[in-house]
Amino acid sequence: ALSEDVDVCTLQQGKTTAYPLYVIVPKPEASKTIRYYADAVEEEMGVFEFSVTFDHQQDFKEWLLRQQAGGLATVTDTRAIITKFNELDEGLLYCLEPSRVHRGMLRLEGWRANQDCALEDEVTRFVWTHENSTDDQLACRSDLRKVVRKQDKDNQFLEWDGVLCNQNFLIVVEAKQNVFCNMSLHQSPQQPEHVKGKDTVLSVVKKVADFTRALRAGELEHFDEFKHCDIVVFLGARHFPKEARDLCKLYNIRAVFPSGSNFQQAT
Repeated sequence: ALSEDVDVCTLQQGKTTAYPLYVIVPKPEASKTIRYYADAVEEEMGVFEFSVTFDHQQDFKEWLLRQQAGGLATVTDTRAIITKFNELDEGLLYCLEPSRVHRGMLRLEGWRANQDCALEDEVTRFVWTHENSTDDQLACRSDLRKVVRKQDKDNQFLEWDGVLCNQNFLIVVEAKQNVFCNMSLHQSPQQPEHVKGKDTVLSVVKKVADFTRALRAGELEHFDEFKHCDIVVFLGARHFPKEARDLCKLYNIRAVFPSGSNFQQAT
């Protein structure tokens, strides 16, 4: 669009001639409202349709950053990624394309989950091999890992990373990548399960105390046959400082830590 602004005077053979000055004014971008699919917010589950309005390219760019998306793709063609405002079509339905950073975080979370599962299996397998007896074989009970109360079956009470049992013993396994201990917390006169602070050993002590009380009281679903069994607790970790392993002895927790390509139990 052209608009007349001011006059400009130039000299031609001693005469002054006036010319109008025309300024090029960009055509204003019209707002666009698009529809897109995304994961539901808050407590809802599933994928829902949303709508959003953009006024210009910067508006669209900032929204993509907030969504951790590298661009938009149509639901019929996810290969063509749209990152420019003028490419948006209000008649199409879009889906979010995760950014490289977001994809990297998802991969990292998946890798961590796989590492945690692998550690749980390794520690439980070591305990089964180390504690097994030809007279009374231990059974691996993965179905007992998620513990619920009889009066509250819809909510998980707690979870173990491994459960082994026979007629006399109920062995529970906790596996961590790292064990943290705050030595000052262990000098407190309070009962260990009531001490607050970031300490892996004390967290396990409290967890075992809660589990034992509920087990002896007959409150746990599927655990009635183990009410009178001796409870043996194992804590395994890839990084397990010696001071933390020594603390485990005080609380009757058996520490399992790496030794070469395998694990060993602290003595």
